[in-house]
Amino acid sequence: MMLKTRIMLLLTVLILIAGCSKTSDWEKATRYYEAGKYKSAIKYFTKVREDTPSRENSADYMIGECYFKLEEYTKAKEAFKRIIVPQQTDNLVKLYMKALWEFNGGFHDKALPFLEIIVQTNPTFKEGNAFFYFIRATKTVHGVEKAMEKARMGIELFPGNIEEKGMLNLYNLYGTMLMEAEKWAQAEEYLKKALPLKDDFLIRYNLGIVYEKTNRIEDAKVQYFQAFVLGDMDEARWKYFKYMSLEEIGDNLELLKFSADGYNTFKTAVGMFDAGRFEMFRYWIQKGLEKDLNVEKLLYQWGDRLLSISKSDLEKANVYHYVKGDGESAEKLYRSIENPGVHADLNFGILLVKAGNFEKSEQYLSKAAVASEDNIVLSRSCFYRGLSRLNQNNIKGALERFLEAEKKDHSIMTLGFFQGILTGIRKGDIKDGDAIIDMLLKHSRDKEIKKWIGQNLKG
Repeated sequence: MMLKTRIMLLLTVLILIAGCSKTSDWEKATRYYEAGKYKSAIKYFTKVREDTPSRENSADYMIGECYFKLEEYTKAKEAFKRIIVPQQTDNLVKLYMKALWEFNGGFHDKALPFLEIIVQTNPTFKEGNAFFYFIRATKTVHGVEKAMEKARMGIELFPGNIEEKGMLNLYNLYGTMLMEAEKWAQAEEYLKKALPLKDDFLIRYNLGIVYEKTNRIEDAKVQYFQAFVLGDMDEARWKYFKYMSLEEIGDNLELLKFSADGYNTFKTAVGMFDAGRFEMFRYWIQKGLEKDLNVEKLLYQWGDRLLSISKSDLEKANVYHYVKGDGESAEKLYRSIENPGVHADLNFGILLVKAGNFEKSEQYLSKAAVASEDNIVLSRSCFYRGLSRLNQNNIKGALERFLEAEKKDHSIMTLGFFQGILTGIRKGDIKDGDAIIDMLLKHSRDKEIKKWIGQNLKG
């Protein structure tokens, strides 16, 4: 009797275990769906729909998704049509409020389960806004590809059941995700679909980026300008500014919030750069900054524009050197030039002085001076050879080079260095002061330095 009871008890436990381990039709359907076996998934979701009325809407939603993945859009629409209903039950409203609370708090992972229940019960709930948040939460939790898939499904299947604002959100969201995936042609298509629903500055801005990425610069400029006008969007203004010529900037000073004084000073600096007088270029840039700090934006925009249109490595090297202050990029380009010539040797030599490589700089600066009869080239070569000597505490040698530079080009910026040397003499830091002062008085053309000597060192 005891044995029989034990056997019966064991059989009961085995039956219970078997019952507990039985996989439900919903679980089978979900596994087939996740494995990409959509036809098998449809079979089991249909079984759930027929056997479990409480899960009918969820099953229809998943059947629609399966058909969508199989590209059987008519059948997908039929499945979704069964659950697109106008009513908003109290339960869905409560779930939606919970989802928004979590979503707006930055907890997209906590919001997603609530949103999944809502869209499976009624995909167009709140005129599509629930679906919109569902896609965004999906992107955070599962990545952009998964979110794009959901967005495309909504766009294809629900346009007749979501009001304009909801479709605007979907088109724009899908377009921006396509941008993230660098699918520029498709991104343009869906952003353009959004525009007729609302001429929105963010959509214009995103279109500008699409056009910029696909090298349609004039189209990009139009979109950036529209984005700025519609939304007073600073990012759009500076994107638009990026592609303007100097003349176009001059015609739009009010729009760009630049002062006329700052702009005109910058134009003077550009003239110096074009003439190869780079020290005077930096001088006028500094003057421009004193008038308007926005000159810095002008400087970098103009530098980017020069890099985009420059045809030679020397031009690009000079932009990196004197405009961008990027010595590493400049050096690589100077070194890559096969037949450098005077100007490449000169400017590379100057770069080496700034880097403290004085011995190497002398080689390039001397080479440029020997090969040229241009006074500006000769003056700049002498000036930087003087600066090299000054940095090596060869004061007399530096002064000789500075005077030679001044003789070739009176506008070269030697005054500050003369004053520095003379200040060192006055403090007693530099020896042979009288000889240096006499050399300056005798050979310098600079009336200001002679006046300075009279006021500070003589009498």
